[in-house]
Amino acid sequence: MNVERIKEAYGALYEIETSLKDIIEDKMSTEHGPLWRRKLREEGKKHFHDVVSFYHKYQCLNDLFTSEELHQMHQLIAIRNKVCHMRDLSNDEFRVLLYYKEIFCTAKCNSNY
Repeated sequence: MNVERIKEAYGALYEIETSLKDIIEDKMSTEHGPLWRRKLREEGKKHFHDVVSFYHKYQCLNDLFTSEELHQMHQLIAIRNKVCHMRDLSNDEFRVLLYYKEIFCTAKCNSNY
């Protein structure tokens, strides 16, 4: 097991998830006001797959990414599970994770979001 690579993968996942959550926070607050979080708590939505589902569920979010990018979010769930359960990633999975990090973390900085 390559501990340094697992650390880097976990850091990348953290950045991806927090970026996606920040975008949700901004768009949902703008669209629905500050009380939108009540619905989030009621539904118990706090896992990565829940974050991904928000981009399909709410109109103000599902136009932010292309259908390919939304598909990529779903692909990250399997990679995320491997990292969080301390299983090695293949070289391809690791490259994919770093590639997606660039896409989703850059989106957070993009003025369109």
